[in-house]
Amino acid sequence: MSSKKEYVLAADIGGTWIRAALADARGRILRKAREATPSLEEPQRGVERLVRLLESVSEGVEREKILGVGVASAGPLDSEKGIILTPPNLPSWRNTPLRAMLEERLGLPVWLENDATLAALGENKFGCGRGREHLIYLTVSTGVGGGIISHGKLILGARGMAGEVGHMVIDPQGPFCNCGKRGCLEAIASGSAIARAAREEILKGASSIIRDLVSSPAEIDARAVVEAARRGDELASEILKRAGRALGIGIANLVHIFDPELVVVGGGVAKAGSLLFDPLREALSRYLMPDFKSKFQLRESALGDDAGLLGAVAFMIEKLGGA
Repeated sequence: MSSKKEYVLAADIGGTWIRAALADARGRILRKAREATPSLEEPQRGVERLVRLLESVSEGVEREKILGVGVASAGPLDSEKGIILTPPNLPSWRNTPLRAMLEERLGLPVWLENDATLAALGENKFGCGRGREHLIYLTVSTGVGGGIISHGKLILGARGMAGEVGHMVIDPQGPFCNCGKRGCLEAIASGSAIARAAREEILKGASSIIRDLVSSPAEIDARAVVEAARRGDELASEILKRAGRALGIGIANLVHIFDPELVVVGGGVAKAGSLLFDPLREALSRYLMPDFKSKFQLRESALGDDAGLLGAVAFMIEKLGGA
């Protein structure tokens, strides 16, 4: 990296939050900011929000000292062309030429990659996956995404679209997913799926303290379900068990295919802790072949909400031949 290029800008566009950060060349986040994702807002206005965030975190920094912008976004994407394609959790952002829009506004080179893919890179470079050559990362938040590292390299696929683990079909008779299929992992285990399952049961008249935690069924979210489960609510606990079992089945499939050293689970839903991880581990024990059971570690993300941002930083530095 040129000695003049001291900083990297990073952005993470998810179904719940848009995040931006300024980092140094060693991957240390110096400033960060976020706004709620306007998922139904037209892309132009969403890009304006992102530009404001990037400008706010880089205020006072000379533009020539910034290497560029690494953007982690919900997919699917055409990362080569810099286009957001058909993201189920950002329905109004279809076919958005994000890279071109940002480069025009910021006057900096921009690289776009899947958010969960970059979160895997973030954990590999800066988190609990440091030194690991074979790693799988799953983010469980508004949706479910994934990133895969094999022999120290990201697996991107023929079109850069690899890692859409949330759209593995776990139950062909299961609930509909935003992608249009039934029974995807995302339709069972994501934060939005957990909230939807609770909402449907409450509207059917199910007894649950979830009712007391929100002003109306429309306000139910995954956090309310987790809080109710922590208070011993049976409905909430069963919904989280279902989500954990689905994640366990999905991870067992991935372990059988990729034989990783480490599987990292991040995202907001992972903060449910044992309520999610206990049924997840039980499903792994049930569905993994014996020879795979003791060959990898399962860990919660060390980087938390910063995984995607730090992955974008690492990706940007690598792309431009940096450290």
